[in-house]
Amino acid sequence: MLKSLIRGLAPVVVFSSVLFSTYVPARASTAEQADQAVAAFIKTYWNPTSKTFYKYDDKTGTLDFWHTAHSWETIMDAYARTGKEEYRLMIRDVYDGFVKMHGTDWTQNDYNDDIAWWVIACTHAYDLTGDQRYLTQAKIEFDWVYSTQRDPVKGGVWWKNTEHLVKNSCIVQPMIISAAKLARLLKDDTYRVKAESLYAWQKRTLVAPGGGQVWDNINTSGVISKYTSTYNQGTYIGSAVLLGHVADAKVCADWTKANMCNTAGILTEQGQGDVGSFKLILARYMVGLSCQPGCATYTQWMEANAAKVWSYRRTDGLMGHNWNAPAPTTGLEAQCAAGGVCLLNLLTNPTVSILPVADGMRARSGSGKVLQVNGDRTASIWLFSGATSGLRRPDGRIPLLR
Repeated sequence: MLKSLIRGLAPVVVFSSVLFSTYVPARASTAEQADQAVAAFIKTYWNPTSKTFYKYDDKTGTLDFWHTAHSWETIMDAYARTGKEEYRLMIRDVYDGFVKMHGTDWTQNDYNDDIAWWVIACTHAYDLTGDQRYLTQAKIEFDWVYSTQRDPVKGGVWWKNTEHLVKNSCIVQPMIISAAKLARLLKDDTYRVKAESLYAWQKRTLVAPGGGQVWDNINTSGVISKYTSTYNQGTYIGSAVLLGHVADAKVCADWTKANMCNTAGILTEQGQGDVGSFKLILARYMVGLSCQPGCATYTQWMEANAAKVWSYRRTDGLMGHNWNAPAPTTGLEAQCAAGGVCLLNLLTNPTVSILPVADGMRARSGSGKVLQVNGDRTASIWLFSGATSGLRRPDGRIPLLR
């Protein structure tokens, strides 16, 4: 399969010792653009009857297992940005449709990275809704992969659970992100230990000297495939940010911009199929990095990409897989169309960024409001500068997340 060579995220979140404060990016992108992009994506690809996404823009096919996780998170991004009830209900519906099709035992999927992406998406859904079933499912699936698919002798995580032949960045890094998020949500530092252990293995095994380029995989003979993708660059950046290794993330981001973009800084990786999701993954975690202190310049890079892909949208509002050319008029796959939607949603979310302080401390947001951080990573007030009053979980508390 293609993904054996070219593929290994919510937003980026951090451990329990961090607080979020207002971040206002350079607003080349607008909320109106994001609204139009989300609406076009849903109109074309969402099947409300089966509660699944179509794979193609002619409303045929069903979106793949792991691609559905990314489209689900794209809906979550829209909810986090707007607080609209329609998106909150859709978060529930996507999950219900997926479970109806695939059940709740996701270990039946041969690919451990597919499972890990659903763990990440479930932690995002829990953060936004407080629905315990998402967190419970995320823990079950992560624990199975970690306990049965990690190599306890040489380290790393096997790509496939049906054969242990190769360990890929595409599984190790999503597992790091998963463990980091679970450590915070479960208040269990053993998950942080797991995340740090996997990160150390990844950095010494599948990251090039100098730290900028992430290699794809290593097989049982010790041969390394040095293929590079925005998928692997993005998940390494996300892993580094979550664990506080921001310097590593910046080196990787700088290498990516210098080597995987044209002279205008627009990402050049293109194609449909699995590779169609890759820029979405990089965009998600690059926006997370841009929220770190001293990293705001990365916002301009992502804004340039958002402006370019938006300029090449179709008349129906869909954006394509090649951000340097007009979107194809037919045959556009959902996972490709989702990338621009994700980027616009994140860049136009005015709510939060990351600053380190202890739980229970009070901090002043950029808008002058004061918030109280609760022990479960929620706040007593909502940092939201838009027209909406923001969103709340059913328990009345407000998630501090993009």
